[in-house]
Amino acid sequence: MIQTVCTPTLPTLSLAIMPLETLTPDDLDRIFSYLDQPVPAQLPTPPIQFLSDHIDILPSQLLLPFNELTSPRERASIPTIKARRHIYATQQPLPPELRADRARLRWPLLWERTGGSSLPPPSIDVTEEERWAEEHFLPGKENSQHVKKLGGFLRGLAEEREAEEMVMAKRAERRLDQIGEEFDDESDEEEQVPKPRAMPGLDVNQEEVRRSFEKRILELFVDGMDVGDLMMISSKPS
Repeated sequence: MIQTVCTPTLPTLSLAIMPLETLTPDDLDRIFSYLDQPVPAQLPTPPIQFLSDHIDILPSQLLLPFNELTSPRERASIPTIKARRHIYATQQPLPPELRADRARLRWPLLWERTGGSSLPPPSIDVTEEERWAEEHFLPGKENSQHVKKLGGFLRGLAEEREAEEMVMAKRAERRLDQIGEEFDDESDEEEQVPKPRAMPGLDVNQEEVRRSFEKRILELFVDGMDVGDLMMISSKPS
């Protein structure tokens, strides 16, 4: 069986998915019973307002449904949530998904505009695909021609997948350009799968680029524009 490797999360456009309009009857019953209030047919205030008013009162499990009712961008208006995101994003070492090597896969145009190299980064997924074939396919025959061919085949599939994801990420960034959410306007011409080209800006300090890029990713994350909900931060809405 071929192992499936998780793919990086692409930038989240808060306008892309319309949230649900209200809580389910069961959720309403649990929440208002906890608050010792009559159970209404629907929330008495907009979901984001209700969440803001009760986030410090309700237990985590009763707040979870609001992840479906509100977007990460909307929840950035709640000081408690914004502060929690900032604490999470500034811990050391940095959370893996907020490091430059991972985040540049979600924001390739931002990485390049910050001065980063346009050459594809070393791929963890590609290496893992090839290693799986060598270590777990036909045990005892790691050096056989069949295993080596499978490893090369899986590497090629992983590289192609990552290239396609890079194109999708750039398109998402360009859509943000067009609606004025982020970045400068650029043409939205049909992009081809990116190919390595000459290393740009050899005089650019890539360590400075990395620090500037990670600072911008932190801001995007805190503002609810990067990597969605990140439920690993807390069981409460993030």
